Amino acid sequence: MAQDAAGRISKQSPHPYLAGNFAPVYTTHPLTPCTYTGEIPASLAGGQYIRNGSNPLLNDEQDRMYHWFDGDGMLAGVLFRKVEGGIQPQFVNSWVETDILKANRKLGASGSKMLGWPWRITRPIPPSISTLVDPTAGPSAVGKEILRTVLIRFVSHLPWSKAKIRRISVANTAMLYHDGRALATCEAGPPIRVGLPGLETIGWFNGAFAEGEESRKHDNGLPQFAGSLQITTAHPKVDEETGEMILFHNISNAPYVRYSVLPSLETLTANPRRITEAPVLGMSTSRLMHDFGVSKRHTVILNIPLSVTPSNLARGKPMVQYNPREPSRFGVLPRHDPDKIVWFEDDPCIITHTASTWDEYDADGNSTAVCMLLCRLIAPDIIYQAGNLEPPPILSTHEHWRPPGTGHGDGSETSDGSSSRTEESHICRLHYYRFPLNSGNSPRRPSHSFPLSAVDMEFPTVAPGKSMQNARFVYGCSSRSTQVNSADGSLVKIDIITKMHAGELVRRGRESSPRTRRPVDTRLVGDVSLTDGNDNSHVQLFALPPGIYAGEPRFVPDGGANEDRGHLLFFTFDEEQLLPTGDAPRGAASELWILDATEMKDVVAKIQLVQRVPYGLHGEWFTEEQIRGQRSRASKHI
Repeated sequence: MAQDAAGRISKQSPHPYLAGNFAPVYTTHPLTPCTYTGEIPASLAGGQYIRNGSNPLLNDEQDRMYHWFDGDGMLAGVLFRKVEGGIQPQFVNSWVETDILKANRKLGASGSKMLGWPWRITRPIPPSISTLVDPTAGPSAVGKEILRTVLIRFVSHLPWSKAKIRRISVANTAMLYHDGRALATCEAGPPIRVGLPGLETIGWFNGAFAEGEESRKHDNGLPQFAGSLQITTAHPKVDEETGEMILFHNISNAPYVRYSVLPSLETLTANPRRITEAPVLGMSTSRLMHDFGVSKRHTVILNIPLSVTPSNLARGKPMVQYNPREPSRFGVLPRHDPDKIVWFEDDPCIITHTASTWDEYDADGNSTAVCMLLCRLIAPDIIYQAGNLEPPPILSTHEHWRPPGTGHGDGSETSDGSSSRTEESHICRLHYYRFPLNSGNSPRRPSHSFPLSAVDMEFPTVAPGKSMQNARFVYGCSSRSTQVNSADGSLVKIDIITKMHAGELVRRGRESSPRTRRPVDTRLVGDVSLTDGNDNSHVQLFALPPGIYAGEPRFVPDGGANEDRGHLLFFTFDEEQLLPTGDAPRGAASELWILDATEMKDVVAKIQLVQRVPYGLHGEWFTEEQIRGQRSRASKHI
């Protein structure tokens, strides 16, 4: 049987994303030595791999509405500590001490008497994403959950409260490093700083400095995020050459999106072009935006037809709706001139994550186009599936937005020969777009749009420093049993690590057909040699043994000249450890695998962790230099 945060025995959750290795863990460990097999690459010495994920503290009501993205943030990491004669891996995990976590902990453990209430809170304070997106949820049910959150937050600010809720972010999505700070992110609030390698929470980052760090006069004079602008993307982009962090703020009122460029302390004097909360022009409503693209000179805002409209509740409609009768719009703007944004329109789609964005130049060095690689679907299945909800019906192709003057959306007359559009709607593919900057058409359209491979792929990652360049290789996740994003109730379980030779696939695609739904490489998972890295294929797949599942891989270079010289790091869990009931026993444990990224065949080392790491979201690699280069902390922090 599973245990809750208080150590009580609980039955297996009926919700699939609260069961098995999705179930939360409650034990945290300081840096603890681990055993391992194989040989740890010398390139990992002194660095640390950290993965963020959803781990709900309050889990009593296991039949509640729940979404995989709801839970409190928990970081799990492995430090590759240098020791005499080699490397000693050490495991560490820690809660991200957000306002919500601390309130959940206080109100869930001791009751709400400190707020003048006689009862104990038994489920998370924020409303579940599932409640907000459920097509069958009535306005009264949604309104009740929102009102509950507003009321608890209001009461938390009364004089006698010991659990003030200033921000509702659970910081459970991703990690990044900028300007001497390791930051945990979530798009419900600002980033929050954590210390490396111990993962202690230091404080919220406001665009100028983080609470809990040593005060610097220069930082205190910089503009700060204010009000709703504290809500930032979960995927800020950091330019390793200029030291800038680029991010957007998705808000519910006009202009709906704002934009910031934050230089690092080291480059601020030489490059003082700091932008804070500049409006992004051309948005007509609030959208659900998770990611975006940044090249060396441009930023691409993704305005997909997935709207967030609170007023829908009064009309008996869900707050979040996907409307394929509208186009997907791509706003391309110069990094330091957001007023010069130009918009491109293309077929409606869902974009989960971007892999890389880069500029094309003419002979004089002028930008002529912006290109992107990203993960694309034509239906929002993942949003519903991760909440154990039935996705709404899919509109027929004839009801989708089409470019003026065409009978069908571009490429609708073509097919990969294997599936209909309805079946394709559940497939997430690595997709290429090219936006010509000298196009005189109105509205503008991408000159190129096509998928690279028929293989389902999500959680893309590239070599460090390549996300703003034309990356030759993109790594990610897939599955041999179902799509990574499925509409049939299947869980998001990853048992294939993918490597796309993106540079070559893009070249071939541009030569054959600029706009098509047909993938450049039409082979499905079953047609590609699993774990065979020597077939000269432009799609390489590493299949995990049956019953073992992985998470997002993170590429770490080994210093070689080739872009793919390095290793992929990812957590794994063997589900043979689960009990017949489906519960994870107390002694269950995960591993960190280190895969040779060049051949995609050999796991060179396996780190045996001291406990289970639930399936989670995004990870990051922090170098020894970054760990050493962290900003000083104040004597006291969160």
